Amino acid sequence: MSKVPLDAQREKQVREAEELLFAGPQKLGVAKGLFLGRFVANWVMPYPRMADDEAKRVDHSLVWRDWGYWG
Repeated sequence: MSKVPLDAQREKQVREAEELLFAGPQKLGVAKGLFLGRFVANWVMPYPRMADDEAKRVDHSLVWRDWGYWG
């Protein structure tokens, strides 16, 4: 039994598997990308912004909290 045909067949299988598994762009999640040293800013930044009226209500409630409104 010759080893050459098995090696050629194995290489062909590996090539085909790589084509199937790694075809197209690879997308990593934010955490995995950070682990690998990659940061995709447009996935994380800018943080979601509150609507103006909601921001005013939050600011107002924080002022009351900071001034000791609750006694």
